[in-house]
Amino acid sequence: MANLDRRDIAHAVSRNCDLTVGFAEKAVHAVLDCAIEGIVADGVLNINRFGKWRTLDKGERPGTNPKTKERFIVSARRVVSFKASKVFKDSTNGGLANE
Repeated sequence: MANLDRRDIAHAVSRNCDLTVGFAEKAVHAVLDCAIEGIVADGVLNINRFGKWRTLDKGERPGTNPKTKERFIVSARRVVSFKASKVFKDSTNGGLANE
């Protein structure tokens, strides 16, 4: 599974938790919507043993169109950054971290 969407996650939750797909979809939507609301409101979301999301404010900066070489200003914006937990990093590197 390279790309997951909410429906894919809901189907996995349905299979693993013996729930109907409809109920699992509602639960997945609720959890992800809650996570988004938390990041927007607080600027940070930490899920233990998974990772931490946080918002960063990036200032405006000069940019160049690589095709036309035209210079322009990239506007200031807020971005979301993710840092994986040690458990997540260890599991992606073939081992499981100690619990």
